[in-house]
Amino acid sequence: MDKHITKSIVVLLAAISAITPFAIDGYLPAIPVIAGVLHSKTSMVSIHRVWLMVN
Repeated sequence: MDKHITKSIVVLLAAISAITPFAIDGYLPAIPVIAGVLHSKTSMVSIHRVWLMVN
């Protein structure tokens, strides 16, 4: 594989890994609102938060 492509892939993966904590921080305060809109329990919406951390 070309060194430029390999470096680009590494930079892309690092950027994705760096963005994840900010996405979770923005998502947490909205959980009660999301549960209300979806007519669901807060605990059911929180399952997605667990999936974000596992992923």
